[in-house]
Amino acid sequence: MSYRKILLVCTAGLMALGVLWGGPVQAEVFPLARSEFPISVINPSSKNNQPGSGFPGYRASNQLILYSQAYGKPRTETNEFGFEVTVINGRVVEQEGSDSLIPNDRGYVLSGHGTARQWLIEHAPLGASIQVDAARQVIISDVTLDTYAYQLAKKLDGFKDLVSLPLRDEAQWLIRNIERLPQDVAMTRIEAAMKRMDSEAWRHYNVFPATAVRGAWHRPVEQSASAVGATLDRLAKAGINTVFLETFFHGYTIFPSNTYQLYGLRETQNPKFAGWDPLAVWIEECHKRGLKLHVWYQSFYVGTDAFHGPGPILKQYPQWANVQYSSMDQSRLTPSTIEKGAYFADQANPEAEAFLLKLIDEIVTRYDIDGLQLDYMDYPLSLSPDRVTFLNSTWGYTPIARRLFQERSGVDPATLTPENTVLWEQWSAFKEEQVNRFVKQTAEMVRQRKPGLPVSATAFAKLLESKVKKHEDWRLWAEQGWIDFLAPMLLTSSVKVVGQDTAFVKIHSSDKVPIVSGIFSPFNGSGPEILMEQIRQAHSSGAHGFSIFDTAHLTDEHIAALQKAFGTASH
Repeated sequence: MSYRKILLVCTAGLMALGVLWGGPVQAEVFPLARSEFPISVINPSSKNNQPGSGFPGYRASNQLILYSQAYGKPRTETNEFGFEVTVINGRVVEQEGSDSLIPNDRGYVLSGHGTARQWLIEHAPLGASIQVDAARQVIISDVTLDTYAYQLAKKLDGFKDLVSLPLRDEAQWLIRNIERLPQDVAMTRIEAAMKRMDSEAWRHYNVFPATAVRGAWHRPVEQSASAVGATLDRLAKAGINTVFLETFFHGYTIFPSNTYQLYGLRETQNPKFAGWDPLAVWIEECHKRGLKLHVWYQSFYVGTDAFHGPGPILKQYPQWANVQYSSMDQSRLTPSTIEKGAYFADQANPEAEAFLLKLIDEIVTRYDIDGLQLDYMDYPLSLSPDRVTFLNSTWGYTPIARRLFQERSGVDPATLTPENTVLWEQWSAFKEEQVNRFVKQTAEMVRQRKPGLPVSATAFAKLLESKVKKHEDWRLWAEQGWIDFLAPMLLTSSVKVVGQDTAFVKIHSSDKVPIVSGIFSPFNGSGPEILMEQIRQAHSSGAHGFSIFDTAHLTDEHIAALQKAFGTASH
C-alpha cells in the first residue's frame, strides 16, 4: 500500500472518530500546558501500516497509534519498548507500558514508540484532557488544574490509610475547592500535598524486609575502588542489599580470565578494564558494606556490533555461532536484526557449551561471590508465529544442530515450516532441550564447587516470549530445582502488569522457588511514584524480593524515594 493510500485510510479513521466523539472540543478549564502530536495510524494492521507489519501491535518506530474497539482485539498487543495511555471520555485514566486493554465505547488507547513515546510520557499525564483533531490528524493534550486534582484524588484513593488524617483532610478540601483558588496557588498546594502523600506513604511501606532480595542490576563503568565505593554507598543509602553485577557481557569478562587464555583468545578481558580486576574490587567493596554480589552472566549472548563486532569468542571460534534461518546460506557471521546487532553462541554446540561452563567454573572457584544469575539462557528472539516473516526470524540452523536433529527425526530442520505441525513442535522441543541441559549442568557444577551458592535465572514472564520466541522453559527449571530463584524481567511501566506477571510466574512455576520481580520502570523513563508502586504491587502479588533495572537509570529522585521506604534512616 502506498503512503498516500495509508494517509487516506488514517484520515478516514480520524474523521470517523471525530463524528463518534464529537470532534475537537475546547477544554472547559484554561490549560496550564497544551501540546499536540500527529497520529500515525488508527487501528493498524499489516495492510494500512506496512512499516509496522513486522512489529507487535503493528506499531513502528516513532509512531503514535490510536487503538479503539474497531481494532478487533481486546488488547493492543504491543511490546515493552513503547508507552501507552488509556483515554475514556476525553481524560487519561491509565498509563501502561505495553499491551493495554482497549476500553469500550467512548475510550481508546494511545500508544507511542520513540519520539511519540516520549511525548506521551511528558504531555499525557494522568488526568490530562485529550482531544482528537480529525481535520489536522493530531492528538491535543491539555494539562489543567483539573488534571492535578484528578491525580491527587487518585493518589488519595490509592494510599488510603498510609497517610495521616490531617493530610487526607487537606487533600479532600483541595479537590473540592480547587476552582476557588488562583491557579498558581492551587497548583502549588496540590503538588506539595502529593509530594507529602508520597513521602508519608513510602515511609509506611511494610514490604520486602532486609532479609529479602532488594537488588539492582549494574553494568560496571567505574575505573577505581573509590568509584566503586561511591556507587555502592549510593545504592546502600537506598536500601539496596544485592548487586547483580554484569560480569560477562558483549563476549568479554570484566576480569582477566584464565579460561580465555586457556582457549587461546587474544583478548582475555574487556579492554575497558585492562590493568586491574574489577570483579575482585566489587566483591571486596560490597562485603565491606554488608551487601551481596551476584554475578550477572549473559550465557549465550557473546557479541554486539555496538562493541567490537562479534567479540573475541566468535572471532576465534566462528563455528560456535548460532545461525538464523534467513542466513543459512551466508558464510559470514550475521547478527540478530530483532535484538539489534547481537551475536549468539550455538546452544547445541558442545564445544561452545563447554567453554561457557568452564568460564562459570572459573568465576565460582576464583571469587567469593554470593550468587550466580544466568541471563540469555535462550535462543535469540524471533517474531511471533502469526507474522509472515516468522520462519526467517527463527534460529538454531547450525550444522551441528541440524545434524543432531536429523539423526533423531530423520528430517533436516532447514526443510521444515510451521505448517509441519508435529515435526515443527519437535524442532522447538529440541531447542528447549539444549537450553535446559545448560541450566541443569550449571546448577550441578556450582553446587558441587560451592554448596549453598544461589543460582538464579532471569526469565520472560509471558510464555509467548519465553517458550515460543526464545525456547526457554523457566517452569521446568523451577520444578526441577535447578535454580534457587527466578527473576522475571517485567519490561513495563505499568503497575498492574507488574502484579499480573509476578502472579503468573508464581503460579506457573508451581510456587517451587522464590520470585524476585525485575522492575524496569526507571529504564522506561518513569518517575519514583511508578517505581514505588511497582515494588508494592510485586509484593502484594507474591514476590519474595525485587531487582531494579538498572542503576544507570536510577535518578536522585528514585534513590530518595527508595531511601524513605528501605533506607536505614527510615526504620
